[in-house]
Amino acid sequence: MRIEENQISKLFSRLTGEEQDALIRQLRTIVHSGLSLAPEALAAIPMEQLLDIRDIIQGYVLTKNNVPNIIQDYNALDTSKLHRKIAFGRLQEPPYDAN
Repeated sequence: MRIEENQISKLFSRLTGEEQDALIRQLRTIVHSGLSLAPEALAAIPMEQLLDIRDIIQGYVLTKNNVPNIIQDYNALDTSKLHRKIAFGRLQEPPYDAN
């Protein structure tokens, strides 16, 4: 078993069954084939495709594990110093002084 195959198997096993199914469906649309992540199927996949699959799964797992709490982060900001008025128009430039 190649290292990449092992990495894919470990990453994939960290996902729930529902996430695995959704990810397989998406990967099948990317590689345009009946993709399977069974060990014997991974052995038949070319290395460049294997690397892409590994990176996609790795990105999915990282994103899933590091979802920011946007509402909490926004509430933690000090917005009291932000401007509350917006105006549109042209700014007048000061006259040019040649001296």
